Amino acid sequence: MDFKPKKSILHLSNECSELGMQTINLGIGDMEEIIEIIRKWIERQPHFKSKNFSTNYLKMSILGAKGSIERVKNLLDKSCTLRTLLPHYFQFSDRNSDLKELFEVVTPVILPNYSKDNARIFIMKFWSDIKKSSHLTELHKNSIRMIEYIMQVDNVSTMHMCVDLTNINVFDLVSKQNPFELKDVATITMGGYGTRVKGVHCITTSKYVDAFVALLKQVLSPKLISRIHVYRTWSELCDVLGKDVIPIEFGGNEKSIREIHDDWQDELSSEEFKKYLEERSKMCTDESLRPKDRFNDEYAGMPGSFRALSVD
Repeated sequence: MDFKPKKSILHLSNECSELGMQTINLGIGDMEEIIEIIRKWIERQPHFKSKNFSTNYLKMSILGAKGSIERVKNLLDKSCTLRTLLPHYFQFSDRNSDLKELFEVVTPVILPNYSKDNARIFIMKFWSDIKKSSHLTELHKNSIRMIEYIMQVDNVSTMHMCVDLTNINVFDLVSKQNPFELKDVATITMGGYGTRVKGVHCITTSKYVDAFVALLKQVLSPKLISRIHVYRTWSELCDVLGKDVIPIEFGGNEKSIREIHDDWQDELSSEEFKKYLEERSKMCTDESLRPKDRFNDEYAGMPGSFRALSVD
């Protein structure tokens, strides 16, 4: 099951891809060998409703698992299982009207170019206060849809997460965000897709930033908590990630975040990508066919809030 983008919204560098593989001690031959092993394993999983994983999806999972075959198996199993246990996060709206009000207050994008340390950069820029909690749910679902896209087209699994809270009431945002929902989204992103978060960067001068950080600490592992950073201005973050890749509104040399967002929405709303998501929706599990001891060992306590699962 393959998806070919209609335009290149992500710059893909073979050099960055090879460097990423080198950091986890993988060569091209190693990657092909692991893919072959994983495909044979997938065919032996009776509870997978669909087994048609694309080659790029498997490559991204291998990078996310740092080359560990057992961790790749775990990621793929969780990816399918989470679709069964938390299906509402994967029910994406096709109607622009459903997202228009959301995108008036927040712009989510993954930037076209890599950071200084060869990772993707995910930005959520809040322009004004979120009007209702359901907007945050739609924002998270849209983010999952974007991760689906990069799993099919990208070549690096590391990412910096940037949240610009400059223009909003941070305490109001914290009060509207359900921590269990945020936990579910973190579980899907890191536990299901294998996204390796290199840093969580918050831009704000609000005195309530501690409340926002406290919210994140309820969701993230100790290792990721140590990677939370707070900045007063974008200029500080430009020094960290690279000025050339940051949108012009924030003092960088990249094109406008609005233009980047328009490019993303064109891709996500394309008929080709909709068909891809329709096929991906079949990649869940039939729990009646899963070996019971395996479910008990790996997923006990997970349905619903996933309080028992720590993601890294």
